[in-house]
Amino acid sequence: GRTVTTSVPFHTPEASRTEEGGRALDKFDRATADMALNGIQTLTAILMQREVDTECEGVGLLVLSAPVACGMLEAIASCARLVEYTIDRGGRV
Repeated sequence: GRTVTTSVPFHTPEASRTEEGGRALDKFDRATADMALNGIQTLTAILMQREVDTECEGVGLLVLSAPVACGMLEAIASCARLVEYTIDRGGRV
């Protein structure tokens, strides 16, 4: 038979990680990741509204100082790290 060698041995990006073994996330890990992802979505929506409102005039607009916006970006980064940590830990046997 003929052997075909390819530089990408997996048919999907996820396959390279599942080949190493691992386990499914348990309920606690899933809940942790879900809450962190919800936090990312909420904080991103607030920052988007802030950006939209900077182009508008009137009352009731969302105004956040630069330090508050930077703090929110740090919170988003922390949530992303928590998701990454949770998935990495859950993938280890």
